[in-house]
Amino acid sequence: VDRLYELAQGFVKLMRDRDVEAFDPWIENSVRCTIPDVESFATGLQKDYEAVKASLVLSYSNGPVEGQSNRLKFVKRSMFGRGSFQLLRSRFLEVA
Repeated sequence: VDRLYELAQGFVKLMRDRDVEAFDPWIENSVRCTIPDVESFATGLQKDYEAVKASLVLSYSNGPVEGQSNRLKFVKRSMFGRGSFQLLRSRFLEVA
């Protein structure tokens, strides 16, 4: 449990501080730990290594776009089977 806590807090700190230098050592320690879920998570991060590293370096975020997409999907799902595209369009524009 202590090891899991240490790795989790290390990840939170490197993401919060955007510490690119701490990323590689964290990945190495996580892949070698004996906690299967942490090893799997670290392996997944290794597969997207360049993207994760870029997220630490660059200040860009797709959060606003994801928020709009999530809102549209919510409205669409709440209306499933109840109307046409025109109703969906007017409902989405009404919510905005």
